Amino acid sequence: MSCVKSILALVCLASWASAAGINTDAAQPIGKGETASVTRLRYQQLENDIDRFLAQETIVYGVYKRLALLATLGYEWNSPGEDGFKDITVRGRFTFYFRNRKREALSFAGLLGGEIPVGEEPLGSPDGGVLTGLVFTFEKSGWRVDADVVFTFRPNANDTRRADVALVRILAENDERLWLGVIELNFSRDGDSDVLYVSPGVVYEFVGWKIEGSIQINVADDSKTPTPDFAVVFAVVHVF
Repeated sequence: MSCVKSILALVCLASWASAAGINTDAAQPIGKGETASVTRLRYQQLENDIDRFLAQETIVYGVYKRLALLATLGYEWNSPGEDGFKDITVRGRFTFYFRNRKREALSFAGLLGGEIPVGEEPLGSPDGGVLTGLVFTFEKSGWRVDADVVFTFRPNANDTRRADVALVRILAENDERLWLGVIELNFSRDGDSDVLYVSPGVVYEFVGWKIEGSIQINVADDSKTPTPDFAVVFAVVHVF
């Protein structure tokens, strides 16, 4: 019986290993030769009755066990305001430390990439940018922590900093399906403007697929331009 329980525990851990934070894709797990499609829709309500809708598509490809490539393209609608494409973001993620023993896993990874200018200001940067960052993940007994810190240098636009911390917990499991609860802190700095969000969410995961929903709540704002009071996020992730 103990052997059966051990096998079931390992199956459970493996089946939820694709879990990650909802509002960042930097820590999206991927195996060698696998591809993940992350389709994310985000509605934001800003001050002065300004509405913003962003659709993003991210492709993640596992080149090697420790190396993944990520590419993101987004289109933004603003009412009132300008609509258009965001810059294409291309990143490489290299896992330089990984430890996996019993029901515990720990990893550190570095990010390096850039922004390819396809959008126009204010939706894109005139000359793109270079980004670098770190990603941390930890899993143990049905819990997972994701954290990332990313800095983007733009020669002719505001530099940006972003930091995310996500706590993921298995809420319920049924055969090969899981319900996961997520709580995140999402911080961003654009130039001299700082915004912090608390983001509760839920994930329904089954073989090869995840359906995610989250609400971002603005809890601290030192921004000189209109920022979202809240955001509603919906995402579909498919690994194949």
